[in-house]
Amino acid sequence: MTTIQMIIRSVITLYIIQGGGNARTVLSFNYERIVFNSSNNIYHLSSRIGWSIGKNVYDSTLFLVFPFEIIGIIGKRTHFFEAAIGITLNFGNSELKAPDIPEDMNSNFYYFFPIRFGYRLVLENIMIRVSPLLTLLVPTTPRGSELKGFWMPGISMGLMF
Repeated sequence: MTTIQMIIRSVITLYIIQGGGNARTVLSFNYERIVFNSSNNIYHLSSRIGWSIGKNVYDSTLFLVFPFEIIGIIGKRTHFFEAAIGITLNFGNSELKAPDIPEDMNSNFYYFFPIRFGYRLVLENIMIRVSPLLTLLVPTTPRGSELKGFWMPGISMGLMF
């Protein structure tokens, strides 16, 4: 199977190294499907849904992460440029009693809108992504919701099945 056939089919990806590319977790399971492919195999439109478990940075309780993305991919063979936009939902189970939790983050539910631009390298069953991530975070607190924006480095390495 050629690399382009590998990227065009539905792909289940296990990201084993992450640095902001998908989540603040070490492992992330994702299903990605090419929903449009141009006749010259250069332009692709993909959708992705994922799942991961992380730890609350304040009290180490678990939270679930569910990313959803639409990804535009340009390239051939092994080198691709990608741009993505999506929404990521985060659900926690903390009692929110840690004294160092900022008031605007004192919530077990928040969502953010990731916007990424970057490079994707596909080698057989390995995908490496380097894409800075602009995150528009919306914590849901008793005071309401406030939009905050910040940049995160985005480095992911995954196995494609």
